[in-house]
Amino acid sequence: MENSSQDRSSAEYAFTLLTVCTGNICRSPLAESLFKERLAHLQNLSVASAGLHAVSGSPMDGLAAEELVALGGDPQGIIGEQITDRHVASSDLILTMTLGQRDELVRRFPRATRRAFSIGEFCLLAGEAREASSLPELTKFASLNRAKSGVTTAHDVEDPFRQSAGVHRKVANQISDYVDFVRSKVL
Repeated sequence: MENSSQDRSSAEYAFTLLTVCTGNICRSPLAESLFKERLAHLQNLSVASAGLHAVSGSPMDGLAAEELVALGGDPQGIIGEQITDRHVASSDLILTMTLGQRDELVRRFPRATRRAFSIGEFCLLAGEAREASSLPELTKFASLNRAKSGVTTAHDVEDPFRQSAGVHRKVANQISDYVDFVRSKVL
Protein backbone atom coordinates (compact mmCIF):
# COMPACT_ATOMS: atom_id res chain seq x y z
CA MET A 1 0.00 0.00 0.00
CA GLU A 2 1.21 3.48 -0.74
CA ASN A 3 1.77 5.41 2.42
CA SER A 4 0.07 8.68 1.65
CA SER A 5 0.54 9.81 5.24
CA GLN A 6 4.29 10.17 4.89
CA ASP A 7 3.98 13.91 4.23
CA ARG A 8 1.74 14.40 7.27
CA SER A 9 2.76 14.48 10.89
CA SER A 10 2.17 11.04 12.41
CA ALA A 11 1.06 12.81 15.58
CA GLU A 12 -1.72 14.48 13.58
CA TYR A 13 -3.35 11.46 11.85
CA ALA A 14 -2.20 7.92 11.41
CA PHE A 15 -4.93 6.98 8.93
CA THR A 16 -7.35 8.89 6.69
CA LEU A 17 -10.55 7.41 5.25
CA LEU A 18 -12.34 9.20 2.41
CA THR A 19 -15.87 8.30 1.29
CA VAL A 20 -16.86 9.29 -2.24
CA CYS A 21 -20.08 9.43 -4.24
CA THR A 22 -21.36 11.57 -7.08
CA GLY A 23 -22.72 14.78 -5.57
CA ASN A 24 -21.44 14.48 -1.98
CA ILE A 25 -24.85 15.42 -0.58
CA CYS A 26 -26.42 11.98 0.06
CA ARG A 27 -24.38 8.77 0.31
CA SER A 28 -20.79 9.80 1.00
CA PRO A 29 -21.59 12.34 3.74
CA LEU A 30 -23.89 9.79 5.37
CA ALA A 31 -21.09 7.21 5.25
CA GLU A 32 -18.58 9.79 6.52
CA SER A 33 -20.77 10.65 9.49
CA LEU A 34 -21.44 7.02 10.38
CA PHE A 35 -17.76 6.07 10.11
CA LYS A 36 -16.81 9.02 12.34
CA GLU A 37 -19.37 8.00 14.94
CA ARG A 38 -18.90 4.24 14.83
CA LEU A 39 -15.11 4.25 14.58
CA ALA A 40 -14.64 6.97 17.17
CA HIS A 41 -12.83 4.42 19.35
CA LEU A 42 -9.94 4.35 16.88
CA GLN A 43 -7.20 6.80 17.74
CA ASN A 44 -5.67 8.94 15.02
CA LEU A 45 -8.41 8.35 12.46
CA SER A 46 -9.61 11.10 10.16
CA VAL A 47 -12.74 10.65 8.02
CA ALA A 48 -13.85 12.94 5.19
CA SER A 49 -16.04 12.81 2.10
CA ALA A 50 -16.10 14.33 -1.38
CA GLY A 51 -17.95 13.99 -4.66
CA LEU A 52 -16.80 13.17 -8.16
CA HIS A 53 -19.31 15.73 -9.48
CA ALA A 54 -20.08 17.48 -6.23
CA VAL A 55 -22.84 19.95 -5.59
CA SER A 56 -20.17 22.08 -3.93
CA GLY A 57 -21.33 24.20 -1.03
CA SER A 58 -24.78 22.59 -0.90
CA PRO A 59 -26.16 21.18 2.35
CA MET A 60 -26.90 17.49 2.71
CA ASP A 61 -30.01 16.35 0.82
CA GLY A 62 -33.07 16.62 3.07
CA LEU A 63 -34.15 12.98 2.87
CA ALA A 64 -30.57 11.74 3.33
CA ALA A 65 -30.24 14.05 6.33
CA GLU A 66 -33.43 12.61 7.83
CA GLU A 67 -32.03 9.10 7.47
CA LEU A 68 -28.75 10.17 9.04
CA VAL A 69 -30.64 11.56 12.04
CA ALA A 70 -32.65 8.31 12.28
CA LEU A 71 -29.32 6.44 12.45
CA GLY A 72 -28.07 8.71 15.24
CA GLY A 73 -26.00 11.13 13.16
CA ASP A 74 -26.05 14.88 12.80
CA PRO A 75 -26.22 16.48 9.33
CA GLN A 76 -25.51 20.01 10.61
CA GLY A 77 -22.57 21.59 8.86
CA ILE A 78 -22.29 18.95 6.14
CA ILE A 79 -21.78 20.56 2.74
CA GLY A 80 -20.92 19.14 -0.68
CA GLU A 81 -17.26 19.23 -1.64
CA GLN A 82 -15.60 18.41 -4.98
CA ILE A 83 -12.85 15.78 -4.84
CA THR A 84 -9.39 17.10 -5.57
CA ASP A 85 -5.90 15.71 -5.80
CA ARG A 86 -5.43 16.92 -2.20
CA HIS A 87 -8.21 14.57 -1.02
CA VAL A 88 -6.67 11.64 -2.86
CA ALA A 89 -3.10 12.38 -1.76
CA SER A 90 -4.07 12.60 1.89
CA SER A 91 -6.26 9.48 1.97
CA ASP A 92 -5.09 6.04 3.00
CA LEU A 93 -8.39 4.36 2.08
CA ILE A 94 -10.97 5.66 -0.39
CA LEU A 95 -14.42 4.05 -0.41
CA THR A 96 -16.76 4.86 -3.28
CA MET A 97 -20.41 3.89 -3.31
CA THR A 98 -20.26 2.03 -6.64
CA LEU A 99 -17.78 0.16 -8.80
CA GLY A 100 -18.33 2.74 -11.55
CA GLN A 101 -17.35 5.54 -9.18
CA ARG A 102 -14.25 3.60 -8.14
CA ASP A 103 -13.29 3.20 -11.80
CA GLU A 104 -13.88 6.89 -12.52
CA LEU A 105 -11.87 7.89 -9.46
CA VAL A 106 -8.92 5.73 -10.52
CA ARG A 107 -9.06 7.05 -14.11
CA ARG A 108 -8.94 10.61 -12.80
CA PHE A 109 -6.45 9.92 -10.00
CA PRO A 110 -4.31 6.89 -10.95
CA ARG A 111 -2.27 7.19 -7.76
CA ALA A 112 -5.39 6.04 -5.85
CA THR A 113 -5.49 2.62 -7.51
CA ARG A 114 -4.27 0.58 -4.55
CA ARG A 115 -6.35 2.52 -2.01
CA ALA A 116 -9.69 2.87 -3.82
CA PHE A 117 -12.51 0.35 -3.48
CA SER A 118 -16.26 0.40 -3.67
CA ILE A 119 -17.57 0.07 -0.13
CA GLY A 120 -19.19 -3.27 -1.02
CA GLU A 121 -15.93 -4.53 -2.53
CA PHE A 122 -13.97 -3.49 0.55
CA CYS A 123 -16.40 -5.27 2.87
CA LEU A 124 -16.25 -8.47 0.79
CA LEU A 125 -12.47 -8.42 0.92
CA ALA A 126 -12.36 -7.48 4.60
CA GLY A 127 -14.56 -10.49 5.32
CA GLU A 128 -11.77 -12.71 3.97
CA ALA A 129 -9.03 -11.04 6.01
CA ARG A 130 -8.58 -13.42 8.93
CA GLU A 131 -5.36 -11.90 10.30
CA ALA A 132 -6.06 -8.22 9.61
CA SER A 133 -7.64 -6.25 12.45
CA SER A 134 -6.86 -2.61 11.70
CA LEU A 135 -7.80 -0.30 8.85
CA PRO A 136 -4.22 -0.19 7.51
CA GLU A 137 -4.03 -4.01 7.60
CA LEU A 138 -7.46 -4.39 5.98
CA THR A 139 -6.53 -1.90 3.27
CA LYS A 140 -3.31 -3.72 2.51
CA PHE A 141 -5.09 -7.09 2.43
CA ALA A 142 -7.82 -5.70 0.16
CA SER A 143 -5.26 -4.20 -2.20
CA LEU A 144 -3.35 -7.48 -2.49
CA ASN A 145 -6.51 -9.59 -2.92
CA ARG A 146 -8.71 -7.32 -5.04
CA ALA A 147 -8.94 -9.83 -7.90
CA LYS A 148 -10.53 -12.37 -5.55
CA SER A 149 -13.38 -10.17 -4.32
CA GLY A 150 -16.11 -11.43 -6.65
CA VAL A 151 -17.77 -8.05 -6.26
CA THR A 152 -20.48 -7.09 -8.73
CA THR A 153 -22.70 -4.08 -9.19
CA ALA A 154 -25.18 -5.90 -6.91
CA HIS A 155 -22.94 -4.71 -4.06
CA ASP A 156 -23.23 -1.06 -5.16
CA VAL A 157 -25.07 1.54 -3.09
CA GLU A 158 -27.64 3.05 -5.44
CA ASP A 159 -27.96 6.80 -5.83
CA PRO A 160 -31.01 7.99 -3.86
CA PHE A 161 -30.87 11.57 -5.16
CA ARG A 162 -34.36 12.70 -6.20
CA GLN A 163 -35.74 9.30 -5.19
CA SER A 164 -38.42 8.41 -2.64
CA ALA A 165 -38.02 8.35 1.12
CA GLY A 166 -38.11 4.55 0.89
CA VAL A 167 -35.10 4.49 -1.42
CA HIS A 168 -33.23 6.84 0.93
CA ARG A 169 -34.05 4.53 3.86
CA LYS A 170 -32.84 1.45 1.96
CA VAL A 171 -29.62 3.20 0.95
CA ALA A 172 -28.99 4.52 4.46
CA ASN A 173 -29.51 1.06 5.94
CA GLN A 174 -27.16 -0.50 3.38
CA ILE A 175 -24.45 2.05 4.17
CA SER A 176 -25.05 1.55 7.90
CA ASP A 177 -24.63 -2.21 7.48
CA TYR A 178 -21.38 -1.75 5.55
CA VAL A 179 -20.03 0.65 8.21
CA ASP A 180 -21.01 -1.76 10.97
CA PHE A 181 -19.22 -4.57 9.17
CA VAL A 182 -16.01 -2.55 8.95
CA ARG A 183 -16.38 -1.64 12.61
CA SER A 184 -16.72 -5.34 13.51
CA LYS A 185 -13.39 -6.01 11.79
CA VAL A 186 -11.49 -3.32 13.73
CA LEU A 187 -12.94 -3.66 17.24
